[in-house]
Amino acid sequence: MSRAFVNEDAGGGPRRDFHLPERDDPTYDAVSASVLLEAARDGDTAAADAFDFSWTAKLQGKKHKAIFDNAEVESGYGVWRAGMWEGQYQESFKLKPADTATVLVLRHNALVLAFQQPFWDTDGIGARDKVTHPLTQQGTARNPALLTSTQDQGFPAQFDGFALPNFIARGGIVLACNVALGFFSMGLAQRAGISED
Repeated sequence: MSRAFVNEDAGGGPRRDFHLPERDDPTYDAVSASVLLEAARDGDTAAADAFDFSWTAKLQGKKHKAIFDNAEVESGYGVWRAGMWEGQYQESFKLKPADTATVLVLRHNALVLAFQQPFWDTDGIGARDKVTHPLTQQGTARNPALLTSTQDQGFPAQFDGFALPNFIARGGIVLACNVALGFFSMGLAQRAGISED
């Protein structure tokens, strides 16, 4: 459990009910993020129960597991590395896809790699964060974790498998840091001139 949610000095007071919607509800992610931010501010350990740990079931029975901790954007290379590990490992050790699992953690500055391109465009993430293209090393407004030959003219198809949506489609697990999301949200609110609440 994240130390951000441990309030060891807290009494055994009444437990708060955060009223999360059903997991398939389109508002689930936004409501969950709000709950986590509120709980983190309050140091509410019990709120950790609101986390969705269902992803851990995907690791059950896997003989070989790897976690890639990605803290910086770095042209999306951390996402690429997570995307290529399983194939290389399976080939090297003659394993089946069912034998391996990969978890990618996007935290700190790398959190923005989890955001869709329209949000990158609206918020100006590429320019603000001085993001560089993974092949040209030139500045780019594109999320490097989403680049594919079908959406980005001149991008080699051999790298399509490394794109975040393709990683997820192959069974890759992506986790985004709630603390990083909280800080990003505060900055977003400041840039928009609105209350953080």
